[in-house]
Amino acid sequence: RIPYRFEVDIWALGVMLYTVVAGYKPFDAPTPEQLCEKIMREPVLFPSWFSDELCDLIAGMMHRRASSRFTIQEVRMHSWTSVREE
Repeated sequence: RIPYRFEVDIWALGVMLYTVVAGYKPFDAPTPEQLCEKIMREPVLFPSWFSDELCDLIAGMMHRRASSRFTIQEVRMHSWTSVREE
């Protein structure tokens, strides 16, 4: 019943990024109710092969408090997504 806001899209992008890199979803449960419970109560656990930068990016994108979640500008400027010249 909360009006739609773009923070929801950032969360979804964080979930998709995690899933693409890890090969599995950050949260899983047999029912939608149990899935919501996990999302609200459990921390996001990162695989050991995720870099610190990637963990920081996804954690910022999946912050539970929407007001603290990364904006699209912050995602684009993050060190993991920024183009590096060598």
